[in-house]
Amino acid sequence: MSKIKKWALAIGIAVIFNLFINYGVATFHESPEYEDYCNETITPKPAVERQEYNDTYYKACNSSYSGVRQKYDANVFIILVAVGIAAIISGIMIKREAVASGFMFGGILSVIIGAMRYWSHMHDLLRFIILGAVLALLVWVGYKKVKD
Repeated sequence: MSKIKKWALAIGIAVIFNLFINYGVATFHESPEYEDYCNETITPKPAVERQEYNDTYYKACNSSYSGVRQKYDANVFIILVAVGIAAIISGIMIKREAVASGFMFGGILSVIIGAMRYWSHMHDLLRFIILGAVLALLVWVGYKKVKD
């Protein structure tokens, strides 16, 4: 198989793998909707009173939605990182180079997507630990899979 075909297959596997995982998460772990926590209707009141009401209402509903959203993003982060690490490890075990590369690239992409979704909610220490663990995993994969 030519190098172009191998790369095309690897990239195709990586992209479709991530679409599959992300749509699976969306299908079986429903995302919270802003409208479920914040009703956008404005009640007719005098302008100043309406503004005070809207500000108070917005703070309350936004706070409620943000808490639920943060928990959801944490769950998705855990799922994507776990599946991503499993894909990277599977890529080490698969003998076909293009398929192995596709799973490794797909796994790395899954970890990146998971981290990006939850990054703003993470503490700096957790960011540091996750980046270190993923770096260690990738270096380990490099020693196991890549030959000079």
